[in-house]
Amino acid sequence: MGTYKALSEAVAPEHRVHYHGSTMSLLLADVCRQDSTGPEPMLSALVVNGSTGKPSGQFFELAVTEFHREGPGWTWERERDAVFARYRDRLLP
Repeated sequence: MGTYKALSEAVAPEHRVHYHGSTMSLLLADVCRQDSTGPEPMLSALVVNGSTGKPSGQFFELAVTEFHREGPGWTWERERDAVFARYRDRLLP
């Protein structure tokens, strides 16, 4: 897992994508759309706010509006864990 700030500094320093800006939210939404078609977990569940330790409000909005993640059993922690499990299964024999 990482923070929005660390992601901004590591991935796009030359573009100055501010970690609190709408551009960061748009980029992470695009990553989700490309990586998570259908029931696959949302990759952006791994990126959190350094102060709260949770994803931004835009993550939760995207989860509900485009990925239909809602209901009493859904949490971002479960989504995050599903991302780890998905990639662990791909990387380990």
